[in-house]
Amino acid sequence: MTTIDGDALWAKHLDDEVLAAAIRGMREGEALTLLVAERPIRFVKMRNGRDGRPTNALEPLGQDKPLWDALQRRRGEPVSVALPPRTTDPYLLHLDAHLREWASAEDEAAFDEL
Repeated sequence: MTTIDGDALWAKHLDDEVLAAAIRGMREGEALTLLVAERPIRFVKMRNGRDGRPTNALEPLGQDKPLWDALQRRRGEPVSVALPPRTTDPYLLHLDAHLREWASAEDEAAFDEL
């Protein structure tokens, strides 16, 4: 969980220390998909500061910025933040949020084993 309080998702504000450590260990510019309020959002690690100190925060990538901006209306409220399940490809998880017209019980049954 975290509280949305700005344009970036800061490692120090996360309750999940494992996730916070993973963010601190990323290189600047490295991408990561997270489930924020159960929605997949693709983030990128922010650039280090001018003095060389790491910026331990993530900002949303371009196409996911509107999703993050919509969550900004919930400033001050706690929201869930988690890594997606390991069995799911992050790219496919990201696409799933944008291709809802194919999310039916019939499609699940037909393509479940693929």
